[in-house]
Amino acid sequence: MNDSLNNLSYTHFDVDKDILHVIDGEYFVFDPTVKNVGVNLSGGADSACGTALLCKLITELGCDTKITVITHNRCWNTRPWQLPISLDVYNKLVEMFPKIIV
Repeated sequence: MNDSLNNLSYTHFDVDKDILHVIDGEYFVFDPTVKNVGVNLSGGADSACGTALLCKLITELGCDTKITVITHNRCWNTRPWQLPISLDVYNKLVEMFPKIIV
């Protein structure tokens, strides 16, 4: 997959280099001065991986940032497994990053 357009947009719009972090060759935007972040954790791979990457970055940078996790049981009729999976993901993230996930 060619993700060069993702990185190009950050350089084209001259995003502050202090908030751009490279993870596996891709830019990840995070301002290390931010103290609180909210994340909608659906239990899917994208929100789970994104939250874990953010926690890893916060740990590596030594930031005092806390993440408040929100989940919505919005597809309870069509995807009844979504809520228990999101709770499992939340519990795992708390286990891995107890000082970050609140």
